[in-house]
This record gives sequence, structure tokens and C-alpha cells, in this order.
Amino acid sequence: MARHIRPLRSAYLLLLLSLLNKTSFVRAFSGAHFTLSKSRAPRKTATTIASSSTTSSGNESGTSPLEMSKSATTTTTTTTTTTTATYTATNGMKLLEGARDLMENHDVFLLDMWGVMHDGFKPYDGVLDVVQRLRQANKKMIILSNSSKRKENSVSMLLKLGFDPTYFHDIITSGEVAYQMLSGNEASLGCKPWSVLTDIRAAGPDKQTVFMLGSGDNDQEYCESCGWTLAPIEAASLIIARGTFTINDGSVEINKSQDPKGYESLLDQSLKYAATKRIPMLISNPDKIRPDVERPPMPGKIGDSYEQALGGGSEAEALVKRIGKPFRDVYDIALKGTPDLSRVCMVGDALETDMTGGSSVGVTTAWILADGIHWPDISEKDSLLEGAEAVLDAFNQLEGTYANGQILAPNVILRNFRY
Repeated sequence: MARHIRPLRSAYLLLLLSLLNKTSFVRAFSGAHFTLSKSRAPRKTATTIASSSTTSSGNESGTSPLEMSKSATTTTTTTTTTTTATYTATNGMKLLEGARDLMENHDVFLLDMWGVMHDGFKPYDGVLDVVQRLRQANKKMIILSNSSKRKENSVSMLLKLGFDPTYFHDIITSGEVAYQMLSGNEASLGCKPWSVLTDIRAAGPDKQTVFMLGSGDNDQEYCESCGWTLAPIEAASLIIARGTFTINDGSVEINKSQDPKGYESLLDQSLKYAATKRIPMLISNPDKIRPDVERPPMPGKIGDSYEQALGGGSEAEALVKRIGKPFRDVYDIALKGTPDLSRVCMVGDALETDMTGGSSVGVTTAWILADGIHWPDISEKDSLLEGAEAVLDAFNQLEGTYANGQILAPNVILRNFRY
């Protein structure tokens, strides 16, 4: 999960997410006036998202791994083939001593980066060792990152932190997948095309115009190198939500840190106009909040708010495309050619993205605690299991999360991602 500093309590973050879903768009963006209705996703209590070791081992029907897993997902029962867990929570989560307890029964490991492997500055203790051991055991490791940047950025980060990028079968970032979709290369990736992009490209190159909500890091190059031209919102066929730091229309770039009032004003005016014209939005990082001191919203939050401005429902959802965990495209790419999903393990620290996504496609989910975003709240309890259960229960009470009202139940928990 992409983030920089994590001093906030995870319980506060969960509460903040819930409150933001019920407040105005502009309050989430520090002062604009683009007001919205309440949260789009009511909470349900009848269904449990639980990865199962009995997930179908084939895909003969030709459906995506996610579609295939929906019929195999069970309710209320969480199981795993791992037999070396030392403790079991009341909701079925099993506490393992280390990643070695997962190796016998899993051949493929889907790895989050931030919160599992590193903190943005250095690798966590023991992670270089466990990656080496997984490599020696011939396990396939695939990185799944919600970074809005392209693959080469993650490769550079791995090298900087002391990892050998060649150890990983693939490095999948939301930004890379979005880039390839903008380029029309969905088929080569193994994910389904977004009909909105297909229609825009079919209308001709002069229609490939985009209004950029950017990260401030090579946003213009990102668009132009895949055949799109930055444009004012009035001339745009598409909005890209790549970040929440700049707005770029090809002639003017406004930086939120340098001109917060100008940024808020333009954001407000542009999204009001976009909603009336029903301009589609592509989100290349589904994360909603970056947990640093200022608590700025991430692109996923823009997407939630924009869907509400569009009126909600299936039509609004069809106009807002999110690329990254927990959504299907990145999992279809990662699991392409994988015959047995019960031999796959998703390792991550964030409930709303990593655990929700892994559970949705029917693979084992391993929730990392001590290095992850939820640790400050977990650590207040007397035990890891008690803390994990408390945070999970709080998450499952929230409305408007990517779990979409289903009850999340990770299979196993580990203190850290260590051998």
C-alpha cells in the first residue's frame, strides 16, 4: 500500500474513512464546495469473504480467476491447509510463527510492498532473508503494488532497498496496468479492456484528451507517451486520478502545496463540470487515505466522491474505473496461468486493499500486523490475536469500503513477514 508516514492510529483512520464517506467531497479536499450525498455502499452482514483451501483448482470455463472464485467462495467458514499455526482467533484467523509455515502448502506468493517488505526507506528486519528463502524453495513471488507509478519505479526502489528484482516473477503496479490500458495493450496483460477507453480510442487520436489529477511526478510524460494529450476539463474525454497533489490541463499545472486555494477552486469547478458532462474517470491508485500527519485523501477517495456526484448506481460505477488492489484486473494479470488458486497466498498489511482483494479471488490471505498500517491500534491490546480481532471487527462495521458490505476474514496473521 502506497504511503509515507504512519503515525496515526489505525482505528482513527478507520473512523476517518467512515466519516469522509458521509461528508462533503470538499471537506475531504480541504475547503472546496463540491458537496455530495452519503456513502454509496450499505453494510451487509450475511456474507463472509473468506479464502478457502478448497477453491477450484482449474479454469476450464475460460472465466477470469475472480469470476471463477465467486462460485467457490464459502460463507461464514474460514479454512486453510496450514497446520503449523500456534493460536486461533475466535473468528478463525490463525496466528503463524513465520512465513515458513506457509511454504509447504503454497507455491505462489502475491506480495504487497509498503507495510510488508519496506517502510519507504529501508526493508523491514528479516524480509530480505525470507525473500531469499522463498527463492531458494522455488516459490513464485509476484509483487502487487497500488503505486500509480510505472513498473520501473518499483524496480528502482527494490534495488535501492537491497532486493534483487530478478527474484520476482512479475512486478505489477497500478500505474503500469493503467498505462498499458491507456495504450490499448490490455490483451497482452491478460485483463479485460475497459469499454470506455476502447470507445474513446475508436473515435480517433484527437479524442484521446485527458484532464490530469496528478502525483506531480512526470504526469505529462506518463500521458503523452501512451498516446494521450493533456487538456482542460471542457475538452477532455477522460479524467485520470493519478494523485492528489497537482492538477494539469496541459497549459497550467497547479500544485496543491504551493497554491492550495487555487488547487481547491480548480478541483471543485472541474469535477462539478465533469459530473454534468459524465466524463469518465480512470483511477491508477485505489488507496483512499495516506496516513501521514495531514491525512490527505488519495485517488480512491476522489473516485468514491465522484461516483456519488454522478448519482451512484451501476451507471456511475461504469464511468469510474479503479486499477489496483482489491480490484480484479491486477489479480487476473497476476494469476494468469495459475491452475490451482488454493496454492496461492496474498501477503499484505491493509484490510481494505490487500486482504479484501486476496479474499475476493479465493486465495489464502496472510495479514501482516507489526509492520503494517493497523499496528498502532493492534499493539494496544494484550495479544496479537485480540488486537487483530478488534481492528478487523471495527473494519467490518464500516460502510462504503471496498469489501462492499461483506464481512472480511483473513485466513492467517503474522507479526512480521519473516521466515
